[in-house]
Amino acid sequence: RRLKSAPNSAASRPRHAPHCRCAQHLGMEPAREAGGAQLEDRLSWFVHLSVEGSRVKTAPAFVRKDRALVLLAAKSFGCVLRFMHSSFTNDAEIVLTALEAGRRTGTIFAEDYWQVAEELRLDVAFMTRAVAADPAILLFADCAVDRAVALEAVKQSGTCLAALDERFKNDREIVLAAVSNDGRALEHVQGDLLMDKEIVLAALAQNPLGIDVLGPELLSDPEVILTAVKEDQEALEYAEQGLLGNLGFVLQTIIEGGATAAVLKYCEEEVRNDRKIVKEVVRRDGMALEFASPEYHSDREVLLAALTDRGCALKFAPAFNQERDIVVKAVSRTGCCLPAVHPSFLDDDEIGLIAVSNDGKALGFLSDRLKADPQIVKAAVENCGEALQYASDELRNDKSIVRLATTHTPRALEFASEILQNDESLVATIVAIDGLALEFASDDLRRDVEIVAAAVDSNPLAMQFADPSLRANGKIVEKMLTSRNGDGLAGLRFVQHEYLVTLAMRFTSLFPDQDVFSMDFQEINARVYWYPQEDARAIEGAGFRSTLEEESGAK
Repeated sequence: RRLKSAPNSAASRPRHAPHCRCAQHLGMEPAREAGGAQLEDRLSWFVHLSVEGSRVKTAPAFVRKDRALVLLAAKSFGCVLRFMHSSFTNDAEIVLTALEAGRRTGTIFAEDYWQVAEELRLDVAFMTRAVAADPAILLFADCAVDRAVALEAVKQSGTCLAALDERFKNDREIVLAAVSNDGRALEHVQGDLLMDKEIVLAALAQNPLGIDVLGPELLSDPEVILTAVKEDQEALEYAEQGLLGNLGFVLQTIIEGGATAAVLKYCEEEVRNDRKIVKEVVRRDGMALEFASPEYHSDREVLLAALTDRGCALKFAPAFNQERDIVVKAVSRTGCCLPAVHPSFLDDDEIGLIAVSNDGKALGFLSDRLKADPQIVKAAVENCGEALQYASDELRNDKSIVRLATTHTPRALEFASEILQNDESLVATIVAIDGLALEFASDDLRRDVEIVAAAVDSNPLAMQFADPSLRANGKIVEKMLTSRNGDGLAGLRFVQHEYLVTLAMRFTSLFPDQDVFSMDFQEINARVYWYPQEDARAIEGAGFRSTLEEESGAK
């Protein structure tokens, strides 16, 4: 309770500006800027918004009035338009940046578009640029959009057709461009253009979901239905009955359109009961046997045709699940069809080996005796590393089997024994392949600098699994930011906040003429790290952990 009233205490400081002890080590007193916010406060929020732009939602007023910080948030969070100070609603750069980010990340909504200043929404030149960033802004335009802007908008997002004036909805070129980009725009096509076969075919070839707005004349056209079926066989449901009873057309939809189960669901009964049709369908999609007439569920020839595609089709023909030749054919095609076979086969060495060689996870359905069989378990994990979870405890402690499992599935380390999760040489090899496997290493190894450095070098997101004590380690942060297999900035949100603030403050000290707020941490870290070695020692004194001195000297 006394802490609350203590002067200059942590409790008396704003929550958004945690005290940075590293500044004292640097011998720097936070400078107060003209706007009233300390440099340390701004840099603290610079770190927050670099990590996650959405934090602007809870930012204090000075952040929302700071153009550099708002622009930074806008690079990853479209909703910044709703939370920034109203003085920026007519700032074209911020608005365009937010529109582009919002479209890319799905973080912009109708309420945000309305925040754009009216003067910008009335500006044809701005709206032309805005449409290129996010065509959805067209829905909120207050200016008379010209034809060129409308055409550009529908080329990027066909559903923008809904927001256009009637004169553009009747413009054949604009409509064709819209449905070619997104077939769902067919819902907004009007009049004679909805009967234009070229427009309809272009729409259905892109996305057949708009087929339900077509009239009987087009729904009885074989070319129209076939075009839609090629994209989604369920479109066959909308075909006129005359086509669904036409044996020749149905065969064409199977052979050219790839229709399978839909044929047995929607076609006329005479067609569904045609043996030639049924065999052709199940040969292409074994699971379509489910929709065939019951008489075909006990037809050996039809079942064999289905099993050439999917072994799991056996579950629709239980009368054959005790026949060894049928079971062998099924598991050879789909190992995980074991639940459909007779239980006696789950302890069969030959069946088990065939199944796991085809699908390693089939090991989970086998008997305990086979789960402890080294030959079967090796075959399983070689096919799928995650099959290690079904092996016996003894084999999950077998280094050769675990190494085999993690070669192609590094995160199968999760299923290794605790002893092997603490094996330094094994874990080092695994995290070098996929850093995210660090999640399953022992607590001791997640505190090991070399292990963690190898993990974040492989995948920056591995930083989240490092022990908290290493999230401010200079060597590890350096490895993360310069990761060989990914965007180093992706792991930034897992680095200790205070460390990043100090890094940014050091940059402003070393390069006072540079605008730190326009840079990302990869560049900031590189500039500070490559600074002359006498300054590198000062950084170490500030709590940093640089790479080895000789390595730094070599660089």
